[in-house]
Amino acid sequence: MKLMELIFMDYEINYRKFEHWHAKQRKEALQLALQENQNKIFALVRPTGKTPLQHLEVRAETQILGVSDDGTQIHVEDVQSITEQCVINIEGQHLSVVSADGPVLTLSAAIDSEHPEVAQITRHFSTVEQIQGHLAEFWSERWWKSPPSESDWRRIFQFGEAYLQPVPEQHENITVGQWKETNKRYKSSAARGPDGYARRDLQWMPEVFQENLIQQMNHWETIGEFPAALCTGFVHPLPKRDDSVLVGHHQFGFLQNKEGAEIWMLIQATIEESILTQKPLAGYVSDIEKAFEGLPRKPLLWLGQRLGASKKVLRLWDFFLSNMSRRFTLSNEVGPPLLSNTGVPEGCAMSCAAMAIANVVFHKYMDLYARVTSLSFVDNLELLSRSTSNLHDGILKMHAWSDMWALKLDAKKSYAWASTPYLRAQCKQTNVEVKMHAKDLGAPMTYGSKHSVVEQLDRIKALKPLWQLLRRMAVSLWIKQKVLIQAFWPRAYYGSAICCMSWTHTKQLRTEAMRALKANRGGANPGMRLAILCRPQTDPGYFHFWQVLLTFKRICNKQAGFMQLWSAFMRSYQGAPSYGPFGKLLEICAQVGWQIEPPMLIDHDGVAFNLLHIGQKRLEDLAIDAWRQGVAAAFSKRKDVQGLQGIDWRVLDKVHRALAPFKREAIHVLQDGTFVERRIHSKYDLTKDGRCIKCGQEDSILHRCKLCPATRQVREQFPYLMQIWDHLPQAFSLRLLPSRNPFEMQYKQNLAQAEAKRIGLKTLSPKAQLDLFTDGSCLDPMYPWGAAAAAWSVVSAMHDKVVAKGTVAGWLQTSDRAEVIAIKEATIYAVLNSGHTTIWSDNAYAAGGVARILQNIEDVPTDVHADVWEEIQALLHGHDGRIHVQHVSSHRGLDRLLMDVDSWTAYWNDRADHEAVMAHSLRAFELETSRKQMLDHFHRQTEILKLLVDFHFMIAETFHAKDPENFEEYDMEQACDVDEGLDGQRICPHSVPWQRALPELPGDDLGAMQMVGKFGYVFTKDMFDWLRAETLEEDAVTFKVSLIELAIHLGLGKVNTRLPIPDLKEKNRWVDPQVLPAAIVDKQTVAAILKLLRNFFLSLDECFDFEIQWVECLDLTTVGVTPPQRGMALRLGCNTVKTMGQQLAAFSMKRPIRKAGDLSRPVH
Repeated sequence: MKLMELIFMDYEINYRKFEHWHAKQRKEALQLALQENQNKIFALVRPTGKTPLQHLEVRAETQILGVSDDGTQIHVEDVQSITEQCVINIEGQHLSVVSADGPVLTLSAAIDSEHPEVAQITRHFSTVEQIQGHLAEFWSERWWKSPPSESDWRRIFQFGEAYLQPVPEQHENITVGQWKETNKRYKSSAARGPDGYARRDLQWMPEVFQENLIQQMNHWETIGEFPAALCTGFVHPLPKRDDSVLVGHHQFGFLQNKEGAEIWMLIQATIEESILTQKPLAGYVSDIEKAFEGLPRKPLLWLGQRLGASKKVLRLWDFFLSNMSRRFTLSNEVGPPLLSNTGVPEGCAMSCAAMAIANVVFHKYMDLYARVTSLSFVDNLELLSRSTSNLHDGILKMHAWSDMWALKLDAKKSYAWASTPYLRAQCKQTNVEVKMHAKDLGAPMTYGSKHSVVEQLDRIKALKPLWQLLRRMAVSLWIKQKVLIQAFWPRAYYGSAICCMSWTHTKQLRTEAMRALKANRGGANPGMRLAILCRPQTDPGYFHFWQVLLTFKRICNKQAGFMQLWSAFMRSYQGAPSYGPFGKLLEICAQVGWQIEPPMLIDHDGVAFNLLHIGQKRLEDLAIDAWRQGVAAAFSKRKDVQGLQGIDWRVLDKVHRALAPFKREAIHVLQDGTFVERRIHSKYDLTKDGRCIKCGQEDSILHRCKLCPATRQVREQFPYLMQIWDHLPQAFSLRLLPSRNPFEMQYKQNLAQAEAKRIGLKTLSPKAQLDLFTDGSCLDPMYPWGAAAAAWSVVSAMHDKVVAKGTVAGWLQTSDRAEVIAIKEATIYAVLNSGHTTIWSDNAYAAGGVARILQNIEDVPTDVHADVWEEIQALLHGHDGRIHVQHVSSHRGLDRLLMDVDSWTAYWNDRADHEAVMAHSLRAFELETSRKQMLDHFHRQTEILKLLVDFHFMIAETFHAKDPENFEEYDMEQACDVDEGLDGQRICPHSVPWQRALPELPGDDLGAMQMVGKFGYVFTKDMFDWLRAETLEEDAVTFKVSLIELAIHLGLGKVNTRLPIPDLKEKNRWVDPQVLPAAIVDKQTVAAILKLLRNFFLSLDECFDFEIQWVECLDLTTVGVTPPQRGMALRLGCNTVKTMGQQLAAFSMKRPIRKAGDLSRPVH
């Protein structure tokens, strides 16, 4: 029987492992399929990639020395690049070369110019052979140069020997563990390397193959040779990018824990602080031209060895550079090999190391010979100085450094800047281009008190062609939200941490996002929909707020000087607008009611936190709550959400997660403020009368829920809800928006002031083997926003005593933190014990962290509990040989305990868990009371909201069941049925004398000339003639005609005229289409004609003071136009009036006019 039990348990264990493996493989397969589909979607909004090189043009200029008498031959100075395939441009005249006899060229036609001086020669290469031949010719000159002599680099060697202290060599062979840790760092989106291996290929490679590969790499380093196959690189020529968005103590380029944001945040912060304190500051920005191609190899290898790089690695690198060959690949055809004896190949990881070595020398050189501050990012070099004389001296020293390396600074990308006009004038005297603002490493830099947002707005405008594409995507809403978060907002707000922008731009992005999500219904509030009812990052305002906070926090932790600048800035700040990272932080904090006292921020509840030390998860919770409370406060000003005081978004999230997607979207229509009452719809839709379709009373949400007789049975099913209805705020009962938890602020303040409570033994009697069991406990682990209430305990199995227990302080009330603190307390007693100590923990995270420190004392976890881990590290230092950690399974059943040791560990682990639960009684009474009040209110609001959701769904079903508007489409035939007689309600008894008083054209009337200048002569004259002619009709009547009827009439050509189009250069001005190129003239939409007519008659009234009788709220529902329309009283013939009605009915037959978007189409 015992054997059968063992066989069964073995089968069960293996079966569970197999099921777990199968589920994992299935999950990964589904994840790959989902990722593939998402990649296709993101490819639609990704910037267009570069196409392979298909055509190549080479341009050059040469002097014309003479011209033949007939003008068909010229004598040129440079004949090296001229062949019969060339095209010559001589002062705008393009000619082909018929023949070339040395410097004498015969042209296809005579030259028109009498005395030409310069000829521009263009050579075209279109076939693969021609392109590869020219590329090989061009790049060979750059990659293979005359061998430099030893004296060429003597300055570099002498400088290094004098000022660079030699560092001992550091080399160790690659191990499998290092290889695995390196491959783990690759992201899922990591590209394949030149070897063709993907991320998963490297991570899932069998260990035997990994060992073989690592042995080969170590062997290559030992012999100093690469395999020949790895010394060949394939070059895919692409068109050159117009700009670069790569960016990052003073050296930032492609180094560990460095980033591009550091360099422009630091520079802009220095500028901002200088302007505030009125200290002079100037700078210089430059770029090395073809840096990687020009770097000398011998000095780099020598400097690398002096700086402590491994000789094996350097020898292997030298072998690679000497034996590397490049082959151009075009249309799947590989060109001949091209060798090189200078520079390092672009795209190679070691090339970044080469540039880093050169930058080390650059910074050392500038520190020694110039009184400036130097910064670098790969080949981007920058200088800062308080005086222009020192800056000019620094520029000269920078050129001297580049000459030492035989490098050339790019004059086109070099410029100076200064913070004051006086300094800028001095910089201009040094014959250097001076800029007020520019894009530096992709970020919009402002070099002075005059702020510019042009570069940042260009990024926002670049999204314009993508919005329509996103609107047309037939994908789920959550996919569109993901596209906004991962593709649109990062592109729009890159570098915005130093750029202060108007809130108007964020509102525009919100509007576009609402359209893309198809949530732009009447009354819908973009902030409520995007920030509260969706993921908060969907709101561009919150995304911007969060990214600025993250960037500022990250740079403060990386750059100690940045933190000093921040403190100095805030000490001098007097409240005036400031532009830069500090002004930006002030701007975003003001939006959510936060205050700044570096390095502390005080949130909207008056609780202070250290921006540098707070964990990212906690900071995100604070940011989301602050932003959503601000959105709710702005939304609460509406009359239909009375009683809304903040928002309890945690209640909303919990209820929303339990709803089906279609129900959740239906509830969002109420919660985002969309107008759902017929009373409101009747203001812009005349087909609705504003009364309840069931009882005829005035329609409103309150009427449907509380008063309408048709919903009496629904109300009877919710007696508790009806009992408390009058006590609920209107925003909660009608719009399903719970106000913020009134106990949350008090709890946050109590929690911030509360200290950790601890009780424990002073000492333990020493034991040869001491076993300490630790555990952490959370009363409410499902509520991680500080309400979890964490506690811990330490129990000694050898003494059968509770060694210590206590509570956790701070907002981070999690079981993980409680477990780590418990291990820290156990370590204190373990250090005091003279024998061996084993610390037992059922938390894998905590036990694994301690195991890492015991294995390597310097390997300390750097997560949100880093402060506790550092204390554990200090305690374990020197005691790792006698202190051990052991993980034990938690909460095991008695039927699974097979050995005595299992029973023993289970007993003491349960004992530690029980003591941790008892430790909660140490918490302060006021803190625990406010916590319970907050949680009770949360649960109560959640249950009420669930009832309200069910109640509103049943109300909606009651009205939907017999609502004919939800089943019957608009009667198109009725829209076309226009009475033969005129609408008597639109006939006006007043006369329209101004129509006959319109002046004749041409003429010298001043008002007429103003109309002609604004709308063009042809349109103005034709409209004047038509309006006068209509008054002369025998059956003319004064009729209230709408502008939309006039627009359809003109659009169908019933008035003999040419419709002008808007002038692109001047606002509110129209031009005759015949004076414009045909390519930009297109059919005008009804909306465009409406705008033209509205401006025409308004200008007519203004120029002649005619007192035109305008009419509002014309009812055109009989012809398919539901919104009330604006019009005017005109004297028109009866036939014209009838024709207009018929035309409008025909236009709206296929698509009724219910909103402004229905007018965005041509008339025919």
